[in-house]
Amino acid sequence: MLDFVKSAFAPRYTFENADTILIRGRQYRYISTHGDSHYFVPADGQGPREKYENATIAEMLETGHFDHRPDREFSYLTELSPHMLTLLSDEEKQRASEREAIVLAAFEKYQAGDLKRTDASIRKNSDSILGAATRMLNTYDAETNSLKMPSPRTLRRWMSAYEKVGLAALYDNVSQRGNYGRKLSEEQRFFMYSKLPGYLTELKKTPANIVKDVRNAFTAENEKRKGEGRTDLLECPSRVTILAAIHHLAPFRVKLAREGVDAAMRAFSPVGEGIDVERPLQRVEMDEQKIDLISLMEDSGLLQMMTDDEKAQLGLDGKSGRWWMTVLLDVRTRCMLGMILSRTPSSKSGLRALEMAMRDKGAWLDAQTLDQATRATELLGVLVARGPAQKLPELTSDDWDHAGRVGFQFTSRGEEGIREALEAQFRKFDGATGTPGARKIFGCFYNALAHSKSLKEPGDIARILRNVITENIAMPAGTTVLGVELPERRLYTVASLAKEQCLDSRTLSNVLVAAGAIPERAPAHFPIPVDKGREIAGHMKRTVSVISLWKDMDFTRPIIDQLFYDRLLTPIYFGKPGLKGRTQKAVDCEEVAMLVGKLHAKAVELDTETDGLVPVSKAAEKAKVPAITVVHMILGGFLERVFRLAGQDGVAALRVDPVEIKQHRSACSEGSSPTEAFSSLKISKTIGWCLSA
Repeated sequence: MLDFVKSAFAPRYTFENADTILIRGRQYRYISTHGDSHYFVPADGQGPREKYENATIAEMLETGHFDHRPDREFSYLTELSPHMLTLLSDEEKQRASEREAIVLAAFEKYQAGDLKRTDASIRKNSDSILGAATRMLNTYDAETNSLKMPSPRTLRRWMSAYEKVGLAALYDNVSQRGNYGRKLSEEQRFFMYSKLPGYLTELKKTPANIVKDVRNAFTAENEKRKGEGRTDLLECPSRVTILAAIHHLAPFRVKLAREGVDAAMRAFSPVGEGIDVERPLQRVEMDEQKIDLISLMEDSGLLQMMTDDEKAQLGLDGKSGRWWMTVLLDVRTRCMLGMILSRTPSSKSGLRALEMAMRDKGAWLDAQTLDQATRATELLGVLVARGPAQKLPELTSDDWDHAGRVGFQFTSRGEEGIREALEAQFRKFDGATGTPGARKIFGCFYNALAHSKSLKEPGDIARILRNVITENIAMPAGTTVLGVELPERRLYTVASLAKEQCLDSRTLSNVLVAAGAIPERAPAHFPIPVDKGREIAGHMKRTVSVISLWKDMDFTRPIIDQLFYDRLLTPIYFGKPGLKGRTQKAVDCEEVAMLVGKLHAKAVELDTETDGLVPVSKAAEKAKVPAITVVHMILGGFLERVFRLAGQDGVAALRVDPVEIKQHRSACSEGSSPTEAFSSLKISKTIGWCLSA
């Protein structure tokens, strides 16, 4: 959303230190005013200084968020740092002139190359510098009796300060000496305040005149007491204290006394409670503002996403010209109801803004109450704009307004837009170490919805956040998320799955990578769907190591290798060679049992050994064929004389006739085996089986 500059015709406000200021129900203390801005701090001292402009105060007065209760008593004891050189005394100006002459003389010699800005060089040229400074002062008939050469270090400091600030840097604080105590005696207050009314006259005395009047009053009183032989002389307040008392005179009273009733009313008549608006849409205001669209889009990052042609088409190519923004604002909620950009404002831009204000803002927002929609929009904007670590009590009214504009970009698009913002926030923690939870990822947004101090229902935003959390964070059954208990586990991490299935987490991680359930080098909190995780873990628990497989099948190692080559047995997750763990070194025991069962189903039970029948490996040796070919003959039904010794298990219990194998050798050896075919094509077995799948 676009921001715009506050109106230059906002009312002006005035405050005093003793006034009671309530901002959003919290009491603040007034500090100072600089231009159009006023500075306040919490009265309890817990919080940073906050700045509010007159236009912002006017808005907050309208919405009831700002309450000013002026103090009717006379406030005077505050500090003020005067910067107006015209208020300084003649003695101060004399000392500053002498210092300036010395500095200018030093600069002349420095520019001529006769002086270096070192202690040794300054000491060497001190007499010539002092002489040049004296001649400068004599030119203006100034006194030079008190002219003294400063130390080299002091002169270098004066020169540097003069280069940066000018003459103001050469004034000292001698005139500031006086009574700086926070509590003045009754007599001191009497003599000081007796002269302050001189500032509230049509004579328009300057603050410097009042300072002199106060000092003269103290001097006269002390002279009188000395003449009477009294020793209780009064210490004159410092110039800062006197100027502070003048500065904190009521501005309206000062304007009234010095310039008259009409000037005072013109300056301060806008001060008041503002427009009384009780409900949303009771009053809608329209305004037109000239904005710097290039700066706004550059600050938001949108300008960098546009091409040069698009910038030129929109007039954002740096050429002169400003855009006008026609905006409609609801006075009660300060929500922006409609906004139109135009090169030249006209009645058409006003009508288009009105049409936008009447348009549907989204089904999701319409389904919420005003409080729910506003709160959800502002909280989401804080999360997106300031991150999860932001502390909500530290936000100012301007911060909340900005957050509302950011959040509306998402809530106006309903659940889809809200989920987009929440999932984007979740993706920021994809590479985080450990297992960050919802409180870490969503921070202030989660805490505001989970631990709200009010009893109001947060609305549908809580359900959306709960769904995003349960869809991305692994949590056990029974976990309470935003007031709702999770009935069953939906996701695992590698650690939680290994713990539940009693498996080694490192081996399980390698198997999950091979199965494509998690990426390589996945973070510890990477979520694994429950069904997928349990399926893979079940395969792992049923696996048989390839190293011991020949013993379990009662087969020789070469035949086991041939079974893998021809895919009569499939290594678990064989698709990614080079991975560690069991991924290429194990096979599902159910698959082994199924293969042995098929072979036994083709055989007839035999009580004792019979002549002419030998084990599979021996028969392959006599028939001069690979043992895997004999297995294929048995499974394919080519052999009729296949027997199984009673009381024995595995493939070793099978007995076949070598003569019968020789008879079918030619028929079963036509073509190439898968391994031979892959070798002829010069591709690996892995790629070959993937192509044939």
